[in-house]
Amino acid sequence: MPATTPTLKIPYPLDSDPLRSFPQVAKDAATILDSASTIKTATLPLFDGAWRYDPEGGLVRTINGTNHLSISLVRTGSSFHMDAGGIIDLYRVNNVVKVPSTREWVMVGTLFGPGIWPMPIFLNNGLVRVLCYGPVDIHQNQTYRGSAVWVA
Repeated sequence: MPATTPTLKIPYPLDSDPLRSFPQVAKDAATILDSASTIKTATLPLFDGAWRYDPEGGLVRTINGTNHLSISLVRTGSSFHMDAGGIIDLYRVNNVVKVPSTREWVMVGTLFGPGIWPMPIFLNNGLVRVLCYGPVDIHQNQTYRGSAVWVA
């Protein structure tokens, strides 16, 4: 009889197992690995009505506990200026996907767009936020893109 790994209980053959049992052991192992692998998708709600999704913007793919956020947003509200140190809130995450359980800001990616340098994206209290390192002008009808990845 095969032995199993401690965490996922994946079977593996022992030296004493007959060779004819190896295909079944391999099939059992593949079945366990396949069922342990999960992919879920969710679209994050926008923080406010001043943005709209571009195709697949706001889509989070959670693959085996790692969250991959695709950001593609069009500014529908008025253009605005943000000084260095300003914060732009993009999405609300609460109850949609898991986020790190910390009160600290967690850097998860980068946002870029026309006329702006790439800016860091952080998770903070269930919000996807952008920190402006320098002065930034966000323009109406312009598209801003980025990505973020985190484990929670």
